[in-house]
Amino acid sequence: MLKCYKCGKRFTKSNTTPTTFKRRKGWCKTCEKEYRVKNKERSRLYGLEYYSAHQSERHLYQQTFPYRHRTLKYFLKKAKISRSNPLWSLNFFVGLLSFNECHYCLGPLHSKGYALDKVDPEKSYLISNIVPCCVRCNRLKLNHFSYREMMLLAPILGQIQRKEI
Repeated sequence: MLKCYKCGKRFTKSNTTPTTFKRRKGWCKTCEKEYRVKNKERSRLYGLEYYSAHQSERHLYQQTFPYRHRTLKYFLKKAKISRSNPLWSLNFFVGLLSFNECHYCLGPLHSKGYALDKVDPEKSYLISNIVPCCVRCNRLKLNHFSYREMMLLAPILGQIQRKEI
């Protein structure tokens, strides 16, 4: 005989969900509804407390190289880059970004994100085809300029970055 774990009522198709009836174990619809109503507010409050308590820790972690490398690995996986490529190595990534300087404007790199730009967008992520780049220069180069044009603009971009113009 199939019974609700909480109240002991006998299961029928009308007082249980199809999944519960099929599994032959669980709670009836009434007990399940009571549980959800009772715990809804508690779980919402716990979520807010947890978020506010750990927000500063999360912010600090997002500025670390492992977090930034994780973001890059997502794009490498999406682009189906071979695991033998050195970009998958955290040590190579840290070495590439160790100066924390944009290749074009010589300004600081953003503390979050992977901060890499492809020299030739047609080619894949290769060691010879990537440079560290800030968000501003990356967006500027995206549709408007080639690598050579960006290098010609580099001194002006640096002055703009430092607000000397």
